[in-house]
Amino acid sequence: MSERSRREFLRATGGAVAPTGLALSGASQRAERAEWTVVETPTQRTLHDAAHTTTGAFAVGSNGLVLERDDGWSVVTDAGPTGNGNNLSSAATTTDGRRLWMAGASGVVGEYDPEADALTSRSAPDGVTNTFTDVAVTGAAGDATVYLADSSGQIHRSEANGREGTWTHTTPGSGAEIAAISVVGAAGVVVDQNGSLFETTDGETWTSVDAPAFDETLHDVELRASGTVVLAGAAGTVAIGAGGEWEQESAANNALYDVEVGDCGCVHAVGASGTVLHRRGHGTPPLRTLARAFDWWTRASPTGESLNAIALADPHVAVGASGTVLEREH
Repeated sequence: MSERSRREFLRATGGAVAPTGLALSGASQRAERAEWTVVETPTQRTLHDAAHTTTGAFAVGSNGLVLERDDGWSVVTDAGPTGNGNNLSSAATTTDGRRLWMAGASGVVGEYDPEADALTSRSAPDGVTNTFTDVAVTGAAGDATVYLADSSGQIHRSEANGREGTWTHTTPGSGAEIAAISVVGAAGVVVDQNGSLFETTDGETWTSVDAPAFDETLHDVELRASGTVVLAGAAGTVAIGAGGEWEQESAANNALYDVEVGDCGCVHAVGASGTVLHRRGHGTPPLRTLARAFDWWTRASPTGESLNAIALADPHVAVGASGTVLEREH
């Protein structure tokens, strides 16, 4: 989920910014950006996460449901990797996009090969049957390093594609439920329900991040290759931090459940009551005061259903309650 609570904006460094140019650029981008649309799906079950593979988009949800986007959306399985119908709360893909990993309640873990249409259960690693709240994956199909975050504050890691007997188990903090994990290479960041952040540079050892106290529950985190951390919270806060500096923006009036950052640096977030947020990138500095002055946040609510996750590719996909799926051309 993949990825995910995010917070503050870093102060921009270096280079002069021409306000007129930014304003014109923003107007042009808003005019060209496609609209979100609600698309038909074969379910009324809640969808909790989404991810893109080389073959297309997938969504996972309640009672083990997995949906695939091809010519429309169709069901891959309605009972999950074990066939027991355990809720699936999160999904992530390998670096090459050739495998979809999923995780959720009662220790359920699955690896799906979309080209072969093969779903393999990796459930209950080392006998752990906690509720897995998030999954993150690095590396290629068949040789991935897999991270599972759980409701007991633990991180479970396998460097051998989730095979039995290859897992390590670590508790970074106090044992509070981990809301989200994000990993880039051997580096990673997690956020727990106490609002505490922890980071790793080797995938094994986790240390506390010196961050300001946040006055809301954090739901998601994303780590960028640059080291920038993005957070989203229950009071509508989006925050960005790097190099020990943090800024935060009250981006919405509703809770935000997921945040993603595009290759261009644009920030997307979704949340309660159909909230969809976008802040453009394209090299513009992530400075809070400039974002406010030039209205860099655009807000859309094409549905009243709560949205739990967003996945960026072509098309962008957002998923949520009652089988809701939104799409937007990239």
